[in-house]
Amino acid sequence: MQEIIELHHDKKVDAPSGTALATARLMIEAHGKPFAYPKTEKETLKGTRGGHKDGLAIHSVRLPGLVASQEVIFGALGQTLSIRHDTISGNVLCQA
Repeated sequence: MQEIIELHHDKKVDAPSGTALATARLMIEAHGKPFAYPKTEKETLKGTRGGHKDGLAIHSVRLPGLVASQEVIFGALGQTLSIRHDTISGNVLCQA
């Protein structure tokens, strides 16, 4: 299983980010087919599991104090692999 979590400052106007969508597209292309995504039996708060793109869940967070981060988490029985990129300087922000 795999999921993408992207975090940006509260002034970001789109969700998910173009980077998260591009990451999902490239992952799907490399995989050669949609990913299998397990259905959640009971979602007690609608939308909690994020948006979905060909079996990938994408979660967007918008908060003051953040610049930009993206994490891709892969999970298999007994193990996970996380790949994360963080932007730590507000100087790279550009107007949308």
